[in-house]
Amino acid sequence: MGGLALRSKDSGFGGLSGLAVERRDDFWRVIGVTDRGNKFTGRLILEDGYLRGVEAATLEALLDQKGRRIAGRANGDAESVTRLPNGDLLVGFERHHRLWTYGPGITGSAVPHIAPKAIRKAPANGGIEALASWPDGRILAIAQGLTSRKGTSAAFLFTGRSWKKMKWKPSSKDFDAADATALPNGDLLVLERLWSIRNPLSPRARITRVSGASVRAGATIEGEVLAELKAPLATENFEGLTAFTNAAGRTQLLLLSDDNFTGLQRTLLMSFEMPETPAS
Repeated sequence: MGGLALRSKDSGFGGLSGLAVERRDDFWRVIGVTDRGNKFTGRLILEDGYLRGVEAATLEALLDQKGRRIAGRANGDAESVTRLPNGDLLVGFERHHRLWTYGPGITGSAVPHIAPKAIRKAPANGGIEALASWPDGRILAIAQGLTSRKGTSAAFLFTGRSWKKMKWKPSSKDFDAADATALPNGDLLVLERLWSIRNPLSPRARITRVSGASVRAGATIEGEVLAELKAPLATENFEGLTAFTNAAGRTQLLLLSDDNFTGLQRTLLMSFEMPETPAS
């Protein structure tokens, strides 16, 4: 349903790792977070459902608890974001592992959100890469760097009061969970990526679907592969995924890539439409 290569002369643009959308009057606004402590926003230009552009784009600093710009890579490495039922945005950071809540549009000062205790043991570059939330208040978090000998990754489910342990089983051992989003019918989509700094020009991405009924405390969840992006298709180091219901009443996906602030990679924003499926 369309794709864009996003560019900016601003040296702070890039490194987009998490993705969400908000409905504003008669348009959708895309919201991304970067690994240098910024937020990117823009109005989606949709024509008959097709993604044609982004306008009124902004790049602004994320704020800390005192309303100050987040200082340093260690504190500003935002990797995931999800929109909560009340409209607030929950942002996951790594290196200094934590979860912070912001107002709609990621506005205002940060408010600490309880985080899974086990995330403190994650390696600096292996924190909460994927966040998803449901209307009933549940939040799913998947950590990239906490893996078991069996190849599963640590996952956690927030049920309103505390985090319960789960496990995520990737579709293949070389793929990592990069983001996640809940569908209108309650199912879960997980974005997986295969990317290596030793071979940055051959990335692959998969979108997998998990039955919503299987997302429960203590469970090991895995998904069915719906799509894979690899050469010769347009592909990149995709790290952001979100979903919304378009004007035709169908579920539309947005996929966002992280260019790692290199001239060899691109920031791609791609759109897809889900086939109609019954409730989980």
